[in-house]
Amino acid sequence: MPSGRLIITAFAALTAALVGGELVATSIAQDKAAATQERAQRQRHFVILDQDGYGTGECLEKPGGCGKIIADSYCESKGFKVSESHRRADPDDVTGSISTEKPTPRRETRAFVISCR
Repeated sequence: MPSGRLIITAFAALTAALVGGELVATSIAQDKAAATQERAQRQRHFVILDQDGYGTGECLEKPGGCGKIIADSYCESKGFKVSESHRRADPDDVTGSISTEKPTPRRETRAFVISCR
């Protein structure tokens, strides 16, 4: 009956490997989920206005180049590593304040969203 013991031992080892592999896979999935959640918590979106007179708005309208440099610098100034993205703000991104005063005519102010991580 030594071959019967060998089969039982092999079956037990296979079962342990499958269970162990399942536990490892579950642990990896949980680690990935925690890392994704941590990244999401570290990511912030900032809305900035183009009122500085330095031409940052012209750069931020472009997908790369100087827009990326300005967005990265802005994120670094806020304690983040780099910018995830930058774009012109949609009207839904910014709400206006409520005021009873009549607005004074001036040049259109553009707003931009910079996502930092």
